[in-house]
Amino acid sequence: MSQVNQDKPKHDHRGLAAKMFNSTRTIMDLDTITSEQIDEMIHTAHASAYHWLQAGNLIIQARGHWQISRAYRLLNNRELTQQYINQALSIPISEKETRELLESDLATICTAS
Repeated sequence: MSQVNQDKPKHDHRGLAAKMFNSTRTIMDLDTITSEQIDEMIHTAHASAYHWLQAGNLIIQARGHWQISRAYRLLNNRELTQQYINQALSIPISEKETRELLESDLATICTAS
């Protein structure tokens, strides 16, 4: 990790992650999405996941990967959808109920693919 990231307080990362996550979700919920919004959706999904990796717990980190997979699913990109689903599922989450909830979210994406 670079010195810049080590010096940035975790609460700054959490705030940025939440803001980017919500921005991504807002675009995903639109009925129609412009090409500019598509670019923004992909960038904000990745930015959110990055900041959660810096400050979030494992569950939140997995949700970041899940959101990226959902963004690529909306673009009908099966390869990247699957890549980020696999990343989300590879995170070792010990809480059984949370793992089941995450798998349920991901199953929704997989069945829509």
